[in-house]
Amino acid sequence: MGRNIETVTGCTKEGITIWHIGEVIIFELKNSSALRKVDPITGFELLEL
Repeated sequence: MGRNIETVTGCTKEGITIWHIGEVIIFELKNSSALRKVDPITGFELLEL
């Protein structure tokens, strides 16, 4: 997540607050029906738009 020349980065694992905030912003900006799917390579539940 970032703006101008500054970014905030961190772990994308479930339960991490900044990641959940980022997902809410994506939902609002895209007005999408995104959902989570398990990535077979990483095993992470990734947000799919």
